[in-house]
Amino acid sequence: VAANVRRLLTTNECVGCNLYEAQLEGANLQSANLEGANLQKAELEKANLQGTNLQAADLREVDLSKANIAGANLAGANLYDADLEAANLQ
Repeated sequence: VAANVRRLLTTNECVGCNLYEAQLEGANLQSANLEGANLQKAELEKANLQGTNLQAADLREVDLSKANIAGANLAGANLYDADLEAANLQ
């Protein structure tokens, strides 16, 4: 998971990556490609996910509180039990 986090933060792309329980609080992931990624239980509080491709991503139990998710592609994403408190979902 740590190597995938480094890859994501360096390239802004991690298609199908395992990011289970990744610590990405406050990360700038604007326009990142995370299609099909496993982000289950990841910490994304206050992260910038504006325009990010999260199509078919596993976002179960992820903390997206206060995150900016405006314009993100969430088609087919699993958001079961995700924390979206005060998130920007425009």
